[in-house]
Amino acid sequence: MAGMTTKQPLTQRFGSRVRHLRKQRGWSIQKLAERSGLNSNFIQKLETGVQSVSLPYVEKLAAGLDITVQELFAFDEPVPEARKRLKVLVDKASEAEVLKLAKILEAILH
Repeated sequence: MAGMTTKQPLTQRFGSRVRHLRKQRGWSIQKLAERSGLNSNFIQKLETGVQSVSLPYVEKLAAGLDITVQELFAFDEPVPEARKRLKVLVDKASEAEVLKLAKILEAILH
């Protein structure tokens, strides 16, 4: 999200945030559309700042991205991106992999 300033219109900042979160997860526009129940053309226009969004769609996007509405609007404040990447990775990991990761983190932190 580098280069995103508060001087950009809200629709562009919001669209950039959605794109960033989608790409962070390695998802296509189609996958986000399926997860959120929204049209992929709508999401593409939203991400480019061409399309504005209503509150019900904001809720659907947040649910599709598995985040809160507050997190979706966190484009003006620092976001602990590393924590979010870790959460996504841990959620994808098997139980055995999670146990290994826990041991590694414990070793690093102690």
